[in-house]
Parts: sequence; structure tokens; C-alpha cells
Amino acid sequence: LVTAFLAWMLMRPDRNPIPPPTEYLPQAEAALVEAAAGEGIDQALVERAAELAAEARAGGEDLDACSAIEVAAQAVLRALPAIPAIRDNGTEIVGLGEAEAAVGELPDSVPKPLRVVLENDLGKRKQDVRAGLARKIIDRAVARLNDNDLRSPETPIEGKKRSLEDSVQDLEQAIEFDPGSWLAHDRLGLCESLRGRYPEAIEAYGKALGLMAEQGGLDGGVREEVLRRRAYALAQARRYGEAAADYVTAADHDAKVCGVLWELKNRAWETENYADAAVILDHLERLLRDDPECCPAEINPWDVSGDRAWLLACGFGDDPADRAVPVAKAYVESLGKALETAEEGGKIDLMKRRFNAVDTLACAYARAGDFAAAMRTIDELLAQFPSDNDFQEHREKFERQEAWDEP
Repeated sequence: LVTAFLAWMLMRPDRNPIPPPTEYLPQAEAALVEAAAGEGIDQALVERAAELAAEARAGGEDLDACSAIEVAAQAVLRALPAIPAIRDNGTEIVGLGEAEAAVGELPDSVPKPLRVVLENDLGKRKQDVRAGLARKIIDRAVARLNDNDLRSPETPIEGKKRSLEDSVQDLEQAIEFDPGSWLAHDRLGLCESLRGRYPEAIEAYGKALGLMAEQGGLDGGVREEVLRRRAYALAQARRYGEAAADYVTAADHDAKVCGVLWELKNRAWETENYADAAVILDHLERLLRDDPECCPAEINPWDVSGDRAWLLACGFGDDPADRAVPVAKAYVESLGKALETAEEGGKIDLMKRRFNAVDTLACAYARAGDFAAAMRTIDELLAQFPSDNDFQEHREKFERQEAWDEP
């Protein structure tokens, strides 16, 4: 009886209750999700999730769910140190493959918030390391250029060539690492310009300026320097109108710029690039109209107005048929007013200019299709200068209902 009583006491339900199911599994799931709730990932919470999942498995909870959480936590813990381990050694990036594998192989059991944070952290780290390496390569290329005085006649030609080629290779590599580096594109443009490869330089400068506009926050003087460098390359490529536009944008209302534009106009005229010459003269006319003081001593404003009106009359520039007559008329009228107030010593030059301006007006009428007005105007000149060959040739063109088109 005693033995039976003792056995009953040991086995009765109220003395050895069935252990209730634990609540470790939901806690583990919550900890894993909560690990991505703040800034970055809370490693302690990920580790706690793994511990809770192990406790849940030991307590007999859903083994598959426990295993999934443990696997997810371990995968995240492997990825976390792999991302900051990405670095550069001065020539290439190391640790990237390992980090990409760690993040790319995350199991499906990793909650989406955790996965998104890891992927974003990986992307940012890659970008930062690439940009840092690109900057080191750019600095190396610039230092090489500075160490080899490319403009000095004492520097051997082969040395200059090799230095530029090496720098171009470095800068192209920098752009591969950081395509968004405006500085790399700008320095590449400089190297290509020094090599005489102006189309390539223009393209590189264009990319640099585009990136500067996208990124913003840069000092205006930096952009102006890039514009001036591109303007030089454009001028060397005989794209004088585009070069003028860059020079004007870089430094508006500047006497030095007016002188540069006048030189560009002359080069365009000498190479019979009259369309570009007309564009440049439009820039000059605007600059001189807005600020007459910006005109340097070597430029006569009458030359700017006269050349501009003449090119329009010959069919060059924007909308010459519509603009030629009003521009030529304004030129004739301004000369007439100047004659009224001019001193005797200056009247001869103004009178010669006015005769040529009236001839320009006649050609402008013809450009606009008003050949009757063109004939009347040129006949006024021929009445005073009947033997002038240019005026006679112009009249013959007008009689055939043809505009003059030879600057």
C-alpha cells in the first residue's frame, strides 16, 4: 500500500503538469523584423532572434519555422561584416565579390525589410568605394601631368605623349569606377585637348558639364573654367559659333571676352564659315548694346554692326530673310545720326561706312524678296558712284530677281 501511494503521488497530474507550448518562435520572428526598424541593422537583435529560435526548437515548437529563422539570422550575420569590408587598395576594389555573394545568397526566410536594408547598404558602400578609388586615380593622373611640364619645349615629345596616354588610361579607368564623376570627365577632356583630339575633348567636357548640372551644389567658377576649356577645344575644331556661346556663358560682359569673340569671328570669316561668324556677331552686338564700355579699344563697334548686317543680307545667320532689312536699316540710321554730330575729321570714315551700309540695305531688301526696293536703293548709290563694280554687280543680281550671297 505504501508503495502504491508513493507512486500515485509522483504521477498525479497536479504534481507533473504537461509543459505548455513556449512563445519563443513569435519572439524570434519579431526580433528579426525589428532588427531593420532603425537606422541600419541592429546586430544584437539578429543574434537574439537566432537564440530565441534555438530555444523554440529545444522547446518543441515548429521545427521548420525555427530552422528558417536560424538560417536567416546566420545569413544576415555573415553579410553584415562583409559590406564594410569592401575597400580599395589603390588600384582595384577588394572584398566586393564576397559581399555581393553574401547579400545575393540571402535565403527567402530573411524578412523583406532586412533584405532591403542590406541591399541598400551594399549599393551605397560600392558607390562610395568606387568614388574614392576613382578620385585616387584622378589625383594620380593629374600629378603625372603636373610632374611632366607638357607646355615646356624642353620636355621631350615622347615623354609628353607617353604621359598623356597614361593619364587618359587612368581617367578612363576612373570613369569606369565612377561614371558620375564630373571631375574625371573634365580631366579626360583636358588630356584629349592636349593630345589634339578635340572632338573627344568636346565630348568629355560635355559629359562633365551635364553631370555638374545634374549634381548641383558646385561653385559657379568651376563650371566657368570647364566652359572655357570646352570653348577652346570647340574653336580648335573650327566650331566657332559654339565656342563663342561657351565663352559668353562663362564670362558675360567682359572686354576680354569681346576681344576673344572678335578673334573667333575673324577666324570664322577667313575659313568661310559665315554662319558661325553671324552667330558670333549676334553675341557681340548684344554685349555691346547692353554694356558699351565692355568693347575693347581694338574693336570698332561700327565694324560689328556692319559685318552683322552684311552677313544677314547675304543669307547667313538666324532668319536672314526676316532680320536683314530691320538690322540694315538700323545700321544706316545710326550712321546717319553719327554723321550729324561728328567732327570734320571723323566724317569721311562715317560717310564711307554709310555708303556701304546703303549697299547692305539694298542687298537686305533683295534677301527679303523686295527686289523693287533693292533696285531703288542701289540706283541711289549708282547715281553717285556709277563706275563702282560692286554696286553694278549687285544691281545685275537684283534685275534677275536674285539675292546677293557672296560675303
